[in-house]
Amino acid sequence: AGTQGWGQHVRNMAVITYDCNAYTDFRDFKAPIIDSSLFLMQLILLLQANEIGACVVNWGEDPARERQIRSMISIGDNESILCLMAFGIPEVKSKAPSSKKRKVCK
Repeated sequence: AGTQGWGQHVRNMAVITYDCNAYTDFRDFKAPIIDSSLFLMQLILLLQANEIGACVVNWGEDPARERQIRSMISIGDNESILCLMAFGIPEVKSKAPSSKKRKVCK
């Protein structure tokens, strides 16, 4: 899973889904994922503006894990899981990843 090394500290986890029945035209086959991702982006910005941290956890579509999540919470048969999102009040001593930038040579 994408939470190795920190997953044991997660207190809140949201499951972000999209309704497959909301898009009926074959040309819209990517629309649910795009629309759900735009929603997720705004949700993260909203949480951050309210001093709530969030971390998107990639969803690898493992059928066994999906059955496990579906058995724990109510997700309709018409819904697909886009991703998971850990969220909560960050610890003051939390570290943020960064990468040193190289100088640009002309």
